[in-house]
Amino acid sequence: IAALDPSDGDLPDDCERRDVRGFILAPGLVDIGAELGEPGREEDETIETGLQAALAGGYTSVVCSANTLPPIDMAAGVQFVQQ
Repeated sequence: IAALDPSDGDLPDDCERRDVRGFILAPGLVDIGAELGEPGREEDETIETGLQAALAGGYTSVVCSANTLPPIDMAAGVQFVQQ
């Protein structure tokens, strides 16, 4: 977002004006309880499908819930999620 309402009405060449009246304009949302399920519950949701859904809903950050099997409580589990 370059500007909400530039007073002179001019836009730089690489910008596009959008009418967002009636919409909510907010910074990216954070989901502090994303149930991504992977590893161990891929039949419910994978990291990839969960993150795609989060992005589609306007979330830019997620915190993975501890509902995995095995729990992510060691460095190897954290590295798996980071990949």
